[in-house]
Amino acid sequence: MASCASCTILTERLALLEGRVRQLEQSNVVTLDVADTSASVSCSELTSPACSSPKRPTSYGVPVETHNRFSSLASPTPQSTGHHTLVIGDSITRNIKLSKPATIKCIPGARAPDIEANLRELTRNRPSKHVRQANRTTNYANIVVHVGSNDTRMRQSEITKRNIARTCDLARKMSRHRVIVSGPLPARGNDERYSRLVSLNKWLASYCRTQGLTFIDNWPSFWGKPGLLMRDGLHPNQEGAIILSRNIDYYLSLT
Repeated sequence: MASCASCTILTERLALLEGRVRQLEQSNVVTLDVADTSASVSCSELTSPACSSPKRPTSYGVPVETHNRFSSLASPTPQSTGHHTLVIGDSITRNIKLSKPATIKCIPGARAPDIEANLRELTRNRPSKHVRQANRTTNYANIVVHVGSNDTRMRQSEITKRNIARTCDLARKMSRHRVIVSGPLPARGNDERYSRLVSLNKWLASYCRTQGLTFIDNWPSFWGKPGLLMRDGLHPNQEGAIILSRNIDYYLSLT
């Protein structure tokens, strides 16, 4: 009888333990299901436009403003040339800054044929004839051609004169208003160099007068003023560039 009672007690305890195990198993299953459900809800909330959290700005998405330091050498777009001025010449024009919008095309070491070639390149980038007739703003209003000391190095004055004349003729065809010729600066050097520059400057003044072109005589502004030139005695320094810019601005302002 005692053994039967013990068996009965053990059976009851075993049944109780089995019941607790089942409860624990059921409890674990419910916990996992809840976790899975919450995870699925969280995922749906993240993908829902209405519940999505605001996105943080990323560093690579911030726009960075850039500038092309050679922009003065680039050809302008047709839309920007309505009342636009083009200044083209050798390295003397590098630091020219005008009061009104202008494109400065600096060609270091350039002579008249180089300037002419660059002008022809600009004409090739212009629209076709029927487009130009519909939109006349594709032409430059004013073209300033700076003639520097590089043209005197050839020591062939007649060829130089023809080259300059051909360049001015092309500029006249490209300009809607007028062509301005900026004369050379009185660069320091030997007597031969000085003599050639003086002769070129005088011829330019006469040529422009007979052709109806505007001539800028830079000689009075720079003669006897070595402080306006760099140490090379050729290129204008910062103050000299301001004087040259003012000379061009003055003649551009004339009607």
